Amino acid sequence: MTAQHVTDEEVAAWVQQAWAAGDAARAEHLRRCAVRLARLVRQHFPGAATVTVDLTDCMPRGDVRPSLVRIGEPAGAVWDWDDPDIEWRLTLPETREIEELLFDALAFDVTHQVLAEAGWQQAEHDHEQYTLPLPAVEVPAARVPVVWLLHHDDDARTTGEVTVHPSEQAGVAHLAPKVRESWHRVAGEPGVPEVPPADDAQAVRVYFDAREGEDGYSLYPVEVPGLVLPPLEGAGG
Repeated sequence: MTAQHVTDEEVAAWVQQAWAAGDAARAEHLRRCAVRLARLVRQHFPGAATVTVDLTDCMPRGDVRPSLVRIGEPAGAVWDWDDPDIEWRLTLPETREIEELLFDALAFDVTHQVLAEAGWQQAEHDHEQYTLPLPAVEVPAARVPVVWLLHHDDDARTTGEVTVHPSEQAGVAHLAPKVRESWHRVAGEPGVPEVPPADDAQAVRVYFDAREGEDGYSLYPVEVPGLVLPPLEGAGG
């Protein structure tokens, strides 16, 4: 069997082709991360158009956290690490969240050539700084957290009970065992079975219908002021 002879030129061409495919994949990963970055940044700055980062020591190893330098709108910077007086500064945890996403974007042996291919613009005054024009994306609105307050008035108590629950179902589930413990008060009355229903919501409804004017409860949602939750994962396209 004759060994196939491969020239140095063929080896070089194969390596170049393999590297080109890898660079294309890295550039595509950067573009996908840019979409995620745009959504994250615009939760804080809806008009943000660019993000500038410092990549000193970040390439090609990808094991050093990039530093967020500036967030810009068409009229100018809305956040700048070097300007302590600028309005609407991010908190440190918010800055770290953005930098973690940038770290994820640069984790795969990214080179200056790959960054350029993905649309990152190298600064003239500092070749370790890059500005990324943020892509146009739909940013879902942040969610205001809601809790459910349960007020339960029981004539056997001197004071009513107030509890907080994450959902309406959780509030009913909290109330149902108390209803079943007191079922003897209503068992046998018109429309009331001797044994409480297995369904929590039905048991609560039947019990309090029979105890109208004596026991009662209210369960309603309340927005929590001053807190904001991130949009649901996958929302906004």
